[in-house]
Amino acid sequence: MDIKKSVWMALESVRHPSKNSKPMTVEQTMKFYYGVAIPAFVLAVIINLILYFSVGTYRTVAGSAMNLMGGNGALSVAGAIGLPALMLFIITPISLLISAAVYQLFAKLLFDLVKKDYSRTFHAFVLGVMPSLLLFWLYGIPIVGIAVSIVAGVWSIVVLIISLAKQQGINYKQAVGTYLVSVFTLAAIIFVVVAGVLAAAVGVLVNHGFPLGSMMGSNMSGWSSMAHSGSSALGCTFPVNPASSPQCVVDAFQSSGYYQILNFSEQEAALGNPIAWLGSNPYLCTQYPSYFTSC
Repeated sequence: MDIKKSVWMALESVRHPSKNSKPMTVEQTMKFYYGVAIPAFVLAVIINLILYFSVGTYRTVAGSAMNLMGGNGALSVAGAIGLPALMLFIITPISLLISAAVYQLFAKLLFDLVKKDYSRTFHAFVLGVMPSLLLFWLYGIPIVGIAVSIVAGVWSIVVLIISLAKQQGINYKQAVGTYLVSVFTLAAIIFVVVAGVLAAAVGVLVNHGFPLGSMMGSNMSGWSSMAHSGSSALGCTFPVNPASSPQCVVDAFQSSGYYQILNFSEQEAALGNPIAWLGSNPYLCTQYPSYFTSC
């Protein structure tokens, strides 16, 4: 890996993206990427540490991560080093590999536009990230980092589109069209996966009796509207009674808003034995007739 050569190649690809037609294998492209990422990482760490120890807790991406990791001391220093390393050496390369694969899939199989192999597409995506990568070390500087990231982000898209056209031998309109389709498709896939994971996690928590209502606070309007329709998101039918399942009684506590007005010890008691709590508070049937009956 020739770092000096990689950095020079990156600078040329950013300055003259129309010349980005030279092919590379995936392995060569990865070496090129890391040849630029390593000095970017070193510079970013130096800037982050200088800012941290001279300014203290600063409001930047790196600073926020450092604060989350302790705000000071060894954990903060670990954040100043760990966040750039994670972004440059793991997250970005993986995202580039996946993004290039999605683009290749749509451009070749659906639109039959690209005639060249995946290595060309991947190389174009890596060239496209070079403006952001070359200026990554500036992102930690307050205010300046935000402006630089915006400019670099826009120029990265321009370089990517031109590089895709040059690498695959297609025109700019085709490169833009297939790029937008791949971006929206990848975003949709990520959304579906994240939504599925969250839904599964919520389902597991609910099945184990986790008090989600206490985390939601008083923002229960959505639950209340479902409750008034006679059922809940958990499949419970309202109003509940002492013969109902404990899970549904807890659901009624939370959906009615009653749970939120209890103090901590009362909430613990209500969750610990919801049937007994309902039986010992018969006024709930009068105050919340849509949720409780036969108290």
